[in-house]
Amino acid sequence: MSLTLLLASAWLPLHSDTATASSFLQNNWNKYQENYHAFYALDGVPATAWVEGKEGDGVGETLHFDVSKVTNAKRARLTIHAGYHKSKALWDANGRPSKVRVRLLTAAGGAVVAKEFDLKDEMKAQELVLDLPQAKSFEAVELTILAVTKGTKYADTCISDVQFALEDYERYNASAEKAKLARLTAWTKERKSQAAYFANLPAPYPFAATQYTGDTPKPNDGAGPPDLAADLQAARARMAALAKVATWYTGTVKGKVLAPDLPGDVDLFSHVLPYLRGTEVSWFEAKDAVGAKATPKNDYMQSQVRTNFKIGRMSDGKKIKDVYFKVTSVYEERRVYTEVREMLLVYDGNDMVQSFYVSRPSDADEDEPGYEFTARVLLEPVAGDKIGKIGVDMVASSYDFDMKGNPVLTETTHRKAAYFPAAQVAKK
Repeated sequence: MSLTLLLASAWLPLHSDTATASSFLQNNWNKYQENYHAFYALDGVPATAWVEGKEGDGVGETLHFDVSKVTNAKRARLTIHAGYHKSKALWDANGRPSKVRVRLLTAAGGAVVAKEFDLKDEMKAQELVLDLPQAKSFEAVELTILAVTKGTKYADTCISDVQFALEDYERYNASAEKAKLARLTAWTKERKSQAAYFANLPAPYPFAATQYTGDTPKPNDGAGPPDLAADLQAARARMAALAKVATWYTGTVKGKVLAPDLPGDVDLFSHVLPYLRGTEVSWFEAKDAVGAKATPKNDYMQSQVRTNFKIGRMSDGKKIKDVYFKVTSVYEERRVYTEVREMLLVYDGNDMVQSFYVSRPSDADEDEPGYEFTARVLLEPVAGDKIGKIGVDMVASSYDFDMKGNPVLTETTHRKAAYFPAAQVAKK
């Protein structure tokens, strides 16, 4: 028996310094450093990942990377870390491929080999081996997601690492492969440095002052001017349209958003503050509507739950146009009752909320007369992107019971208020 037969096969790694994907997740966390770019699937670090950016679970999305030209190799092996391997919690929370197709492509894009593989749903590296035809060459690898295992929290599908190797390849050039890996490593090192810099920047304060003042007028009878009524009706219609959108999102805020000293009756801000500056919010596809629970604000509030978010985008398909969500609060005073508030945040072209709407549907039931309102809050910018004047219009309706016990509208009032930075008022 010859010595050659006793030696195990050697798998020789091919690296790439050029990688593309059909999409990758883009949000404010990777605005500068592109945390989820295709390159991160090739860096040999399972704690980083390519995360597809298509709406939905990512079926059909592809990862493509060039390799040194290969001719007359025996077999190829693709080692894949499916899912987000940074931690077990992230692996569970995000989607991961359960079936993929691997194609080895010529320079013209033709497939030399194409094979589908089923993947185990486990947080381990998996090896996919392909037999290679002789006398044919390829220069690129394409990986396509065919099916996914959904995550418990996010709808995004992740691949943490892909390593490509050839078995006993006589034309292997180790120095060339090391040079490609060095270039890729330099790219990821630069992005990591940028990420650390921007992560340490303090969240910009969105208001023009820390104190606001203004007179709160008494309510006036009626529903207000016709243009207000039309605007509030349009806002409620927009809420209804966004409520029907299938995809839910989570909104993760970088840093704490501090509130100014606002007049007492502007409690409408409580659920809006974190999302005023869109550049500080990262939106991730969510599995369902389940959002966040809040700590009760007083002895009467038993619980409060906010849904996840429905998002509308501007004509470019990228910038956020508006955001819809609901807040449900349970109170116990003389009785237990539930209050639902629907919220609509409207952004300008610079990722700042320019207005928001709050709609509280009637809670009339067989025991108590009802009350409902719709409010519009206009945020007028000053000094660039700071919020100056705050204008509030609220139209509220009250109900009582008729002789048959049916709720009947008894009163509609319009309250209009304006609040200004305290320093601005002092100069008048």
